[in-house]
Amino acid sequence: MQPGSTPKRFVLDTSVLIHDPTALHSFQEHDVILPYVVVQEIDRLRAAPNGRGAAASEVFRDLESLSRTHPTLVGVPLGEGAGVLSIDFKPADVTPGAADLPKGVRDDLIIRCARELADEGENVIVVSKDIGLRIKASAEGLLAQDYLRSKVKDWDRRYTGLHAEDVILDPEAGQVLHGGEVPAPDGLLENEFCYVAFAGNEAMGRFLCRVRHGRLSPLPVKPRSVQGIRPLDDYQRMALDVLSDDDVRCVALMGVAGGGKTLLALATGLDGLEHQEYESIIAIKPVVPVGNRDIGYLKGDKDEKLQSWLAPVFDNLRILQMHRRGSFDVEMMRETGQLQIEALTYLRGRTLHGYWVILDEMQNTTHIEATTALSRMGEKTKCVMLADLSQIDNPYVDAQSCGAAVAVERLKGDAMFAVVPLSISQRSAFAQLVAERM
Repeated sequence: MQPGSTPKRFVLDTSVLIHDPTALHSFQEHDVILPYVVVQEIDRLRAAPNGRGAAASEVFRDLESLSRTHPTLVGVPLGEGAGVLSIDFKPADVTPGAADLPKGVRDDLIIRCARELADEGENVIVVSKDIGLRIKASAEGLLAQDYLRSKVKDWDRRYTGLHAEDVILDPEAGQVLHGGEVPAPDGLLENEFCYVAFAGNEAMGRFLCRVRHGRLSPLPVKPRSVQGIRPLDDYQRMALDVLSDDDVRCVALMGVAGGGKTLLALATGLDGLEHQEYESIIAIKPVVPVGNRDIGYLKGDKDEKLQSWLAPVFDNLRILQMHRRGSFDVEMMRETGQLQIEALTYLRGRTLHGYWVILDEMQNTTHIEATTALSRMGEKTKCVMLADLSQIDNPYVDAQSCGAAVAVERLKGDAMFAVVPLSISQRSAFAQLVAERM
């Protein structure tokens, strides 16, 4: 315990442990309480055929390890300088099928556990990724907070890939862009984009540049088309610039629906396939259950089920067929393995060599799922992460803690990684209006 600090007891719910299976060890010198209903729910989730099942199993392996020295899992030391773990076991909570109780009932059991500890004079805080549970706990007069460990800090000043301020060069001092001899100013990261203007020559306008090898590199004003697709705005210029750069092995395209994320990723992937730079395009998507129904409720075999989840990929392939000069046979590509679709849950244990990988809907992954996916990338493989932080369906993450946001924060500044903000919807003027106002 730090001098002068007040001991706290953090009551965790299921969402925290599914989001981060190591969360039991994240509260420093403070104690951790697990209501028994949480243990029951984690046990049920071990059979889930997705990242939730893997996370639940990891939590149980941790609990089993701790139980070897403290079989009742009460007052278990969590390490030097750390607090203790206790499972709050009440016979009244042990009912057949308790883990399958309605969510509201499970929430009430967690809140009751925290309420009883608070009534005993304990300094109790309920920790949950579930905003509904946090609000109900607050209404009961309890302190409640989100799980903060994996959140991107200073969110309002987060890294977007585009520098917020123009870089001003002085031509009288010999600073010119041609030749790539201008060092990037302090504060700009490798592969970060910026606008450059010249002092005293405002009429020249601004030039879009990328930091490459520590220097300012101007982007082509009229870049070549890729599979018949030309950029419609500066954001798409940035995207095609890094997607076409072989030295950048992972690109994160972050932005609104209609910004061109999937279309640009597919176009450059097909281009690489035609030039035999890659053997196959594989589109991977996290399967987020809808109404507690997993992929299994869809009709057909696995590929047929996944095709329903990856319809945007096929929609954009049809757009490319309309724009390019020669046609391509999507079904033939599927049959020969040049185009593959996969669920993120089936990626564990694989290593992808020679692929153009599209990781779709990465805003719906936890940071552990994102790490699992990105660590599968092998030799001669390029990875494109697609994410719209305004459209999150996974109840265990939010914009600040999802896998895409954490990956950008951890990988920024490396020469092999780039992020592009696709901030303008190109579907239609009305689609942009919806993106801005709704």
